Amino acid sequence: MFSKKWALISVLSLVAVPLVVGIVFGVYSGLNKPDSLPQGLETANPNNEQASREQKPEEIPATQIIPKDATESEHFILDLSLEHQAMLLNSGKWLEQLDRYYETLSDLVGGVPYGGEKNVILETDEYAQYWAIAGNPIKWSPNGIPNALYQVNNGDWLFGILHEIGHNFDSVHSDGQDGYFWTWDAEMSANWKMVYGMDVIPEMIVWQGGNKYSSSSLHPHIKEYYRSKAIESGELETVNIQGSAELAGGHGDPQTFHLLELKDRIGWEPFKKTYREMREMPRNSIPSDALARFELFVDILTQNTDTSTANPKEFLRDRGFPI
Repeated sequence: MFSKKWALISVLSLVAVPLVVGIVFGVYSGLNKPDSLPQGLETANPNNEQASREQKPEEIPATQIIPKDATESEHFILDLSLEHQAMLLNSGKWLEQLDRYYETLSDLVGGVPYGGEKNVILETDEYAQYWAIAGNPIKWSPNGIPNALYQVNNGDWLFGILHEIGHNFDSVHSDGQDGYFWTWDAEMSANWKMVYGMDVIPEMIVWQGGNKYSSSSLHPHIKEYYRSKAIESGELETVNIQGSAELAGGHGDPQTFHLLELKDRIGWEPFKKTYREMREMPRNSIPSDALARFELFVDILTQNTDTSTANPKEFLRDRGFPI
């Protein structure tokens, strides 16, 4: 009788213990399961403009593992924290997009930065006061990354990183050394590279001001964004630039709009030829003054243009540029 009693108890234990453990684990898991996205994921872009709640991404499991080879592509290495890697739904796709953009900029300027070495996109708080800093590596501040990855997950190629890559392509020179020695407005010039990419890659989508832009028929063209900025600053007809100081900063968006107006008349080919000529010029032949650099660029651009379509120097002078 004694042995039968303990046999029955043993059988019940085998059933009850796993059941209790399972219930306890289930309750624990429920208590620890996040019921909302990390703070900040509803912000749409680097300008901290709020995204619509209809665009809120699906929750990504904390246990999602990103394959190591998904963080490296032909031209880029994406070096993020594990936490932020887990937020990115498809790092391989985004890096393929950046590769395409990289090759497009190479076609524009006729060369690549850093001798063709892969460009690292590195998460670091070294320059936490900035969203990101150009160079190799591109240094990306952690605070802005969740919002940015939200955008990427929703189809944005990501203005901020495209902008920093544009800076890197401004440094290309035939002597193999890097340096921003010929741009007259570095921030405008980096945006101008992005505009070129968008103009020739219809699939390229960028969010600005809470709106999506591309050169396809599905979205407004990025030129409309810069048109709105020119209207906002009162420079739709002519720029308000008196000399080097204004040309070098503070009027980049209106400049971009008016250069796009010129591009619509002459196409991209004269710009490509001009970039190639300037990257071959000896460094000591490039003026240090911003206005003088711009005038040199416009002179070469005019020489490379069929002026029966438009004369770049006359066109830009009529638009208020002090040349």
